[in-house]
Amino acid sequence: MNYLRRLLTRANPFTHAKTRKFYLEIAAAIGAVIIVGLVVNALSPYRALPVVSFYESSETHFAYHRATVQSVNAVDKRMTVIIRDGPDSDRTAKLPMPSYTKVTAGNTIVVANSSSSADYTFIDHYRLPGMMIMVAIFIMAVLLIGRKRGASSMAGLVFSIGIIGVMIVPLILAGHDALWVCIGGAFLIAVASILIAHGFRRRTYISLACILFMLVFVAIAAELAVTLLQLTGLADEYAGFLTTNEHSAAINLSGLLVGGIVIATLGVLDDIVTAQVATVDELMTANRKLPLRTIYKKAMSVGGEHIASLVNTLALVYAGTALPLILLISSNTNDLFVFFNSEFVVTEVARTIIASLALVAAVPMSTLAASMWFHARATSNATTGDMV
Repeated sequence: MNYLRRLLTRANPFTHAKTRKFYLEIAAAIGAVIIVGLVVNALSPYRALPVVSFYESSETHFAYHRATVQSVNAVDKRMTVIIRDGPDSDRTAKLPMPSYTKVTAGNTIVVANSSSSADYTFIDHYRLPGMMIMVAIFIMAVLLIGRKRGASSMAGLVFSIGIIGVMIVPLILAGHDALWVCIGGAFLIAVASILIAHGFRRRTYISLACILFMLVFVAIAAELAVTLLQLTGLADEYAGFLTTNEHSAAINLSGLLVGGIVIATLGVLDDIVTAQVATVDELMTANRKLPLRTIYKKAMSVGGEHIASLVNTLALVYAGTALPLILLISSNTNDLFVFFNSEFVVTEVARTIIASLALVAAVPMSTLAASMWFHARATSNATTGDMV
């Protein structure tokens, strides 16, 4: 009887704490995917809503509906669609084909009509279900691989996005100075999201202090660069659209440019600073008798590799994001002097250099701060132990 009990205990994976925790994490990941799947199902265009439109704008009196493309006539450039929601649900409508994107039979699209007209206009492809599926895959991967840290990082990400959507964007649109709103939002994101993602422990506090200090440096450097280079913030075509919008025409675009640089640099600073502080902490944990100089030297060896990869990554990210606009400017400019002197190119160069300078300065500063803190603590503990 005792042998059978022991056999059943071994065969049951939930009797072991680590195994039970692993299965619970898998269950949490599956649950998150199911929740996202339910959201995708609710957003599915194949369930007709008889009265309610997909989205209605009270300001422009436009109603937006999902529709399925039934057929496309390439000769007269028109397509036949079936409206999937709203008052005209399940009805057929014909509308012109868009010239800037490809539409084929079976595609789900978003169309709109105004209160004064029954004609529909193509707005865009319907992408929400596909996007939600990608989000579900991302959440599942982070939770399964990152486990507890993955869950905390997701919580930090949600908080960061919430600060941008709930605080930064509304305050700027309400007329507050974009520079100070972005800086304040960046500090709030740094404090809350880093504590949530990395936990309340000494290495997190050291990382946070270094990051906040570097954010001040980035803000000052970006403001000086914008002033000296006479950047207006109009290099981005979307920023140019803000000047034509009556609700956002008063936005300080140069301040928005500086604020954007601060927020963009924050994410990279989080990566490199926390990694350096964690490296120092692990070195001290492995050997508490290491001298301060040795700790700093070994951690800086890791930091040097980090700098080399991240600086290149930043340049590629900015260049890849701006590639269409670079091609547009290049095709309209034969003179290289004019091209490199353009505000767009100078803005991207300034972004890359300021972020890279912040990274280069953050590595030795955070490494030295962490080395001094953990070495002093190890020395103090050793002295206390000797006295005891």
